[in-house]
Amino acid sequence: MQLTKSRQITFQTRIQSKDLILDSYAALMSLVERKLFSAIVKGRDVNSLKNEYLKTYQISARQFNSCRFLVEGKIKACLAIKKELVYCRA
Repeated sequence: MQLTKSRQITFQTRIQSKDLILDSYAALMSLVERKLFSAIVKGRDVNSLKNEYLKTYQISARQFNSCRFLVEGKIKACLAIKKELVYCRA
Protein backbone atom coordinates (compact mmCIF):
# COMPACT_ATOMS: atom_id res chain seq x y z
CA MET A 1 0.00 0.00 0.00
CA GLN A 2 1.52 3.25 -1.11
CA LEU A 3 0.67 6.55 0.60
CA THR A 4 0.44 9.62 -1.55
CA LYS A 5 1.18 13.06 -0.26
CA SER A 6 -1.51 15.64 -0.77
CA ARG A 7 -0.95 19.33 -1.01
CA GLN A 8 -3.17 21.92 0.54
CA ILE A 9 -3.11 25.42 -0.86
CA THR A 10 -4.90 28.34 0.72
CA PHE A 11 -5.82 31.48 -1.19
CA GLN A 12 -6.72 34.78 0.36
CA THR A 13 -8.13 37.89 -1.26
CA ARG A 14 -8.06 41.25 0.42
CA ILE A 15 -10.20 44.18 -0.54
CA GLN A 16 -8.50 47.43 0.35
CA SER A 17 -11.63 49.56 0.59
CA LYS A 18 -14.02 46.93 1.96
CA ASP A 19 -15.22 49.15 4.79
CA LEU A 20 -16.22 51.87 2.36
CA ILE A 21 -17.98 49.42 0.05
CA LEU A 22 -19.88 47.65 2.83
CA ASP A 23 -20.75 50.90 4.61
CA SER A 24 -22.12 52.38 1.38
CA TYR A 25 -24.18 49.26 0.71
CA ALA A 26 -25.56 49.20 4.27
CA ALA A 27 -26.47 52.89 4.05
CA LEU A 28 -28.28 52.38 0.74
CA MET A 29 -30.26 49.37 1.95
CA SER A 30 -31.15 51.16 5.18
CA LEU A 31 -32.43 54.13 3.17
CA VAL A 32 -34.52 51.88 0.92
CA GLU A 33 -35.93 50.10 3.96
CA ARG A 34 -36.94 53.37 5.66
CA LYS A 35 -38.49 54.80 2.50
CA LEU A 36 -40.37 51.56 1.84
CA PHE A 37 -41.68 51.49 5.41
CA SER A 38 -42.92 55.05 5.05
CA ALA A 39 -44.65 54.25 1.76
CA ILE A 40 -46.34 51.13 3.18
CA VAL A 41 -47.57 53.02 6.24
CA LYS A 42 -49.04 55.68 3.94
CA GLY A 43 -51.02 52.93 2.21
CA ARG A 44 -49.16 52.72 -1.09
CA ASP A 45 -49.23 49.43 -2.97
CA VAL A 46 -45.89 47.66 -2.66
CA ASN A 47 -46.13 46.05 -6.09
CA SER A 48 -46.53 49.45 -7.74
CA LEU A 49 -43.46 50.76 -5.89
CA LYS A 50 -41.10 48.06 -7.14
CA ASN A 51 -40.19 49.52 -10.55
CA GLU A 52 -39.90 53.01 -9.08
CA TYR A 53 -37.47 51.81 -6.38
CA LEU A 54 -35.41 49.75 -8.83
CA LYS A 55 -34.84 52.82 -10.99
CA THR A 56 -34.49 55.42 -8.23
CA TYR A 57 -32.08 53.51 -6.00
CA GLN A 58 -30.47 51.37 -8.73
CA ILE A 59 -31.09 48.11 -6.87
CA SER A 60 -32.03 44.68 -8.16
CA ALA A 61 -35.43 43.05 -7.77
CA ARG A 62 -33.92 40.64 -5.24
CA GLN A 63 -32.66 43.53 -3.13
CA PHE A 64 -36.07 45.20 -3.26
CA ASN A 65 -37.82 41.97 -2.29
CA SER A 66 -35.40 41.49 0.59
CA CYS A 67 -36.22 44.96 1.93
CA ARG A 68 -39.91 44.38 1.34
CA PHE A 69 -40.00 41.11 3.31
CA LEU A 70 -37.91 42.66 6.06
CA VAL A 71 -40.23 45.66 6.41
CA GLU A 72 -43.40 43.56 6.20
CA GLY A 73 -41.99 41.19 8.83
CA LYS A 74 -41.21 44.07 11.18
CA ILE A 75 -44.70 45.49 10.74
CA LYS A 76 -46.31 42.10 11.44
CA ALA A 77 -44.13 41.64 14.53
CA CYS A 78 -45.11 45.07 15.87
CA LEU A 79 -48.81 44.37 15.28
CA ALA A 80 -48.53 40.99 17.01
CA ILE A 81 -46.79 42.52 20.02
CA LYS A 82 -49.34 45.32 20.14
CA LYS A 83 -52.10 42.74 20.65
CA GLU A 84 -50.24 41.33 23.66
CA LEU A 85 -49.59 44.65 25.38
CA VAL A 86 -51.66 45.64 28.37
CA TYR A 87 -52.35 49.34 28.54
CA CYS A 88 -52.60 50.96 31.95
CA ARG A 89 -54.82 53.98 32.32
CA ALA A 90 -54.01 56.54 34.96
